[in-house]
Amino acid sequence: MERLGNTRWVVGLAGMLAMALAVGCSDSGSNTSTTTADGGSGASTKAESGPAATVGEFLEACRTGQDEKVIALLTPVARQERAKHGINGTPSRSDTAQYEVGEVTLVGDMVARVASTWTDRSRRTQQVETTALTWFLRHEDEGWRIGGVSTVIFENQPPLLLDFEKPLETERKIQLLVEELAGKKRGKPSASVAEHPTTPPKR
Repeated sequence: MERLGNTRWVVGLAGMLAMALAVGCSDSGSNTSTTTADGGSGASTKAESGPAATVGEFLEACRTGQDEKVIALLTPVARQERAKHGINGTPSRSDTAQYEVGEVTLVGDMVARVASTWTDRSRRTQQVETTALTWFLRHEDEGWRIGGVSTVIFENQPPLLLDFEKPLETERKIQLLVEELAGKKRGKPSASVAEHPTTPPKR
C-alpha cells in the first residue's frame, strides 16, 4: 500500500530541490548519540541552534514560500549542483500545512539525522495527511545544512532516500517511483525504488 500523501509532497519537494520535476515533492561510524527537540506547528521551532533548528527553519521556509531561505539551508554541494544543472524550482507554499521537528540523531560531530512530520490537506482526497520525514544534515562552515531526506513510500518496504547533492540520481529515483506508482494503478508489478538509508548522503 503506497502512502500517496508522502509520495506527492516528498516527490514534489525533491523534484523542485533536485531536478525540478513537478509531480503533484543503520548508521555508519561511531560516537552516535540521540536527543530530542521541541517542534513547530506552522511556526518556528523552539529548539536551540543546531540541526533541529535548521530543519525547523527549512520547513517553515517551505510552508511560507521563502525560496531564498529554502536554498540557503541546503548544503553548499547541493546548492552548487542546483546551479550546475540550472535548477530554479522550490517547494510551493502552503497556508494549511503544519510541521513538527522530533528526534535528532548525531553521528559524530559533523553529521545528523532529524525526524519530522509534515501535515497538510491532500488536494486529491481533501483529507488531512501526515508525512514522516527524516532529514540528513552536515555541519558546514555556515552551520547545519540539509543534504537529503528519506521517507516511507510503500508499507513494509525500506524508506526512499533522496540525496539533494546527487540530482541525477535523485531524478532517476523519482522517475522510477512515478513509473512504479503508475504500474500499481494499472495492476502491473514493477521494481521498487526504495532503499534503506544506512548512511547520510555523502559528498
